[in-house]
Amino acid sequence: MTAGAAGADPTYHASLLWNNEAVDTPDGTLRSGATYDSMLLAALDARIGDDTAPANGKLHISFLGVRSGLPSTNYIGDFQTASNIEAPDATRIYSAWYRQTWAHANSIQAGLIDLNTLFDVTDAAGLLLNASFGLDPTLSGNLPVSTYPEPGYGIVFGRTQGTFALNVGLFQADPTQRMGPIGQGALAIAELDYGYANNLPTQIGIGLWRYRQPNPIIAATSLTGGYINLSQSLNGSGVRHTRAFLRLGMAPGSDSPVPRHLSVGFDMSSPIATRPDDHLSIGMTSAALRGQNTETTYEATYQIALNEQFALQPDFQYITHVSGTDRNASVFILRLQLALD
Repeated sequence: MTAGAAGADPTYHASLLWNNEAVDTPDGTLRSGATYDSMLLAALDARIGDDTAPANGKLHISFLGVRSGLPSTNYIGDFQTASNIEAPDATRIYSAWYRQTWAHANSIQAGLIDLNTLFDVTDAAGLLLNASFGLDPTLSGNLPVSTYPEPGYGIVFGRTQGTFALNVGLFQADPTQRMGPIGQGALAIAELDYGYANNLPTQIGIGLWRYRQPNPIIAATSLTGGYINLSQSLNGSGVRHTRAFLRLGMAPGSDSPVPRHLSVGFDMSSPIATRPDDHLSIGMTSAALRGQNTETTYEATYQIALNEQFALQPDFQYITHVSGTDRNASVFILRLQLALD
């Protein structure tokens, strides 16, 4: 939904995403049963200047509403979180930032920023619902990261050169402390990408991060890690276009609860020729938990396009060694999505 005029006048764009889901676990390690999650994200963007101009700006603000039965916290007991929209009930400003671009290739962005919109993104894994297919658990499981459900303040410099892109960012160490972001330490992160900006068949992202802060109650006071993301198109676009992905994460320090992560899988668009807007995805994500068994989740999901705005997504996950224990669990999710853009 866009409105605006030519020239220097701002161009406005509004979007809305509303996910509602039922989650059932017949053998959860905490208890069996069913519950729900609901997440509403509404955003407004104002673009200043033409996209084709050497310099232009973008102002963004979004609002989040979450109501959740906390299926992983109260039922399943898994570490990696079966649903990527599970969060404590909240209504808040989600993100608010300004980005300035100049010379076509350079940008600087500052404000309340969801780190996972700029770093550690693997589009081929985006349909899967387990949270570990989003932000790597060697980040999200080791420290409070500026991402869903409560991004914090950050500043990011970006540079694009041909098929390569570089992002370098600095984020507050504890994003829940929005009223006092200074003097708490910081997360520094840098990522070099190949093929993302041009949507090439082969896409590679390599990231390094360093976390320092003074309070051991929040997280380890000093952590270092990195990640590698690879996705590869296996055939041409159109019916049954398939992309495979591989994600590796590392946080080797002795203070990291999650020293290693691995996930693999594939995404297929239009798996049925008569349904061109449907998507199928299958994946496996594994988080090594220090001193415990490795938790591994196997997931299969299918998104049924009902029309241009609505989609229905049944999802099944089987989790082994839930939170490092000897228990396993099955999870069934049925998500209804409304997307207006």
